[in-house]
Amino acid sequence: MGKSGGQLIVWDTHIFLANMVLRGEYTIGIRGKWVHSRLDCLIINVYGPQDDDGKKKLWVKLSNFLNCDPNVACVFCGDFNEVRNESERFNCDLVEIPMSGRIFTRVSDDGLKFSKLDRFLVTDNFLHPCKDLTPSVLERHLSDHCVIVLKDEERNFGPKPFKTFDAWNKLKNVKAALKEWSKSKFGNLEGEIEAYRLVAQSLELKAEHSNLSELELEQWRNARKLCSKKRKWFKEIGGERPSLKDLIYPVLSDCEASGLEERFNEKEIHEAILECGSNKAPGPDGFNLRFFKNIGTL
Repeated sequence: MGKSGGQLIVWDTHIFLANMVLRGEYTIGIRGKWVHSRLDCLIINVYGPQDDDGKKKLWVKLSNFLNCDPNVACVFCGDFNEVRNESERFNCDLVEIPMSGRIFTRVSDDGLKFSKLDRFLVTDNFLHPCKDLTPSVLERHLSDHCVIVLKDEERNFGPKPFKTFDAWNKLKNVKAALKEWSKSKFGNLEGEIEAYRLVAQSLELKAEHSNLSELELEQWRNARKLCSKKRKWFKEIGGERPSLKDLIYPVLSDCEASGLEERFNEKEIHEAILECGSNKAPGPDGFNLRFFKNIGTL
């Protein structure tokens, strides 16, 4: 966890129901079931040691996890420091899922070392119900490691629901006004951050296939440094947010409050519809208020 060290594992109880938390010298994990598939699963977050003795201890421990219950689907993920070949797994029956995106997952602070230290290793019974798993290596920001997301690519949300919004015609003008406000308030700070980030990213992608020159290394260091500095400054200039403290709000009288509990009649409903803006958000049926106002003329 940053400069403080340590590991963190979190989960959404609407998606995964954990019934056991496991802590070890190099690992932290949870065991439970996926809500949708009811698959019994063990997920272990790994931070591997660099010495040979530590690696042996780690893989013996992972082997013990596998042997406890062969029916449990296992996922081992994290920084393994590093698994270069099958012999370093010490006979663990695991499958490495090929990654998409970047080739390497870590870049040293000086930009001279690119390494693939982070990976997903799973058992066959985890792959059976999840046939379209893809670990995607995302770009780095301030960390020396890339974020890796393991996801199931197959998605079928069915046909898109029918919707109509009059406000869609006005979004371009709103977007332009917001850009102008942001530029007058903060200058082009966000654009500068993005420019430095793109320079660093392009040089990192180039370094995955060829060595960088001294000039390119210096450009990479400066871009990373300036990007970090600009982000910090951007957070500091935000200032204090407006507060609702000490504001005085109007209060309903007893007569007005009791009127809120009376039943609506048809005339009131019709008048309410006519008084509403025509471009308000549609209901579950997809029709906005303009449709209902004009329905009498159809």
